[in-house]
Amino acid sequence: MNLKTSRVTARQVWGTLCLVSPSDDFYALLSNLLHQTAHSPESPPVIPLKGWPAGSPEQLLLEDLQAAVAALQTSNQNQTSQVKEREWQYQSVFETASDGLIINDLGIDLVVEANPAACTMYGYSREEIIGMHPTRFIHPDSHEAFRAYIQAVQSKGRFEAQQVHLHRDGALFYVELHGTAFPYQGKPSLLSVVHDVSQRVHAERLLQQRVETRTCEQAALSAGADAFISKGETSEQVVERLRAAIGSLSS
Repeated sequence: MNLKTSRVTARQVWGTLCLVSPSDDFYALLSNLLHQTAHSPESPPVIPLKGWPAGSPEQLLLEDLQAAVAALQTSNQNQTSQVKEREWQYQSVFETASDGLIINDLGIDLVVEANPAACTMYGYSREEIIGMHPTRFIHPDSHEAFRAYIQAVQSKGRFEAQQVHLHRDGALFYVELHGTAFPYQGKPSLLSVVHDVSQRVHAERLLQQRVETRTCEQAALSAGADAFISKGETSEQVVERLRAAIGSLSS
């Protein structure tokens, strides 16, 4: 049923359903009820069933209208409940995520929301970090990379990047950013998932240092062996001198 039916349409519908011609008062009532229901489905009007003879066409039609309005109201309530449940689920995920979640308004370039993990990561309260420009907690060496990150998200819809960020106390740490463009409160926004990868970066650098040190040691041993052999020493003497060299390197 189209709830935006006008008085003329109500008359036409009535003429299709019934052979009895009701009064203009009934047409006016029916059109008014349809109009109220269309504009305020959450607060449907009271339908006056008792104002008409029992079993009359008017009463039967009003009963059908009442059933349709009740079904519409139930549907709206179910939809509202489902929307609220989804909002609660999203909020729960946002609040309990172990990674930092930060929403930036792309129009004003300011933080408009942050989850507890992000606040802990940077050392600010939620009230402090909201309204802050992201460069406040990004190392200057990564400012240009952050601007490129925003541009990439805007053009591609999502993007990943590794940057150096800053804690409130000035300590730097390494992060991976996973950015997604989406509308927040009706405005173009950027959702950044911030994952602290400092331990991984430090481990990779330590491994790289060990590899470089080992490479240098092997090069030194190789050069030493060449020098020993060039002096015309026997193989036993070369082995003995190499053992001594290795011992000095490991001590």
